[in-house]
Amino acid sequence: MARRRNKQWNVLADGLAQHGDFIKVPSAALEWETRLPLILDEIDEASADICAIQELNRYEELRALLALRGYDGCFFPKHVSPASRNRCPPDGLAIFYKKDRLEVAAQPADRLQGQQVVVVTTHLKAKEGQEMDNIRLSQGQGGQAGSGQQQQQGSHLVPVIIAGDFNTIPTSAVCKMFQGHTVPLDSLWDLPNSGEPTAAASDAPGAAAGGVDTEFSTWKFRSVGESKRVIDYILWTRGRGLQPVARWRMLTEQEIGPTGLPTLRYPSDHVALCADFQWTFS
Repeated sequence: MARRRNKQWNVLADGLAQHGDFIKVPSAALEWETRLPLILDEIDEASADICAIQELNRYEELRALLALRGYDGCFFPKHVSPASRNRCPPDGLAIFYKKDRLEVAAQPADRLQGQQVVVVTTHLKAKEGQEMDNIRLSQGQGGQAGSGQQQQQGSHLVPVIIAGDFNTIPTSAVCKMFQGHTVPLDSLWDLPNSGEPTAAASDAPGAAAGGVDTEFSTWKFRSVGESKRVIDYILWTRGRGLQPVARWRMLTEQEIGPTGLPTLRYPSDHVALCADFQWTFS
C-alpha cells in the first residue's frame, strides 16, 4: 500500500497574465519574473508525487528547476495558443512526477510498489454559453474515451486520475458526464477539506478552513465583471484501489485580498488543488 499526493493547477500562461484584463491586479504581480518563484513555492509546499499543470508555456525553464527537486515531466503544447499573439511561447499541458517514486511506462508505474495508474490532464474550452458547453462536453467525451483505452492491463483494470481546468462548474453537462459514465469518477469536491492550507495561505493572518460551499478554484475581476467559482478538478475511478485520504483546503477571500487573483503572493488566477490517495491496488 502506498500513499501518493496529486496536485492540479492552471498556472496562468506568461503573456496571458499581462493581457488577461485583471483590472484590480498590480502589473508587477503579472510578470513571469514575479510569478515563477511563487509557482515554485506552491509546488515545494505540496511536494506532490504527481503535478498536473495547465497553461504552462515556460516548460523547459520550469522543468529544469523541478529536476533539481527530483521531478521529470512531459509537455504537450497547444497547436494554436493565444499566448503566441503576445510574443510568448505557446502554452499547453504538462505532467510532472517524482522520479524516485514513479516512472512512465504505457501507464505511469509506481517504482516502489509496482502499481500502475493512468494520469490524464486536460484544459477544456473557456467562455460561457451553450455552444461552449457543447464543445466542452465533446472534449470531455474524447478524453474519457482516450483514457478508457489505457485502462485494461491483462485482466486488471488500471485506475485513472483525471486532473484539469474544465472551465465550468460541477453541475455542468461535462462534469455530470464524467461522474455518470459507465466507469464512474469521483471528485475531489465531494471530499471534506483537511484544513491544511496552500503555500500562500500557510502564514496568512486569520487563516481559517472554509466549508465546501464557500470554496472556489478561481476568483478574478475583469472588465466584464467578477468571476468566482469552482472550475478545476481532480477525478478518479471509483472502486479500483484509489482511496482518497485527504484534500487541502482552498484559499479564502480574506487570504487573497480585495484584488482577486493573481496577487503578489499567489501567482495564478486559479488556486491549486491537492489530494492524497492510498494506492491499494495490486
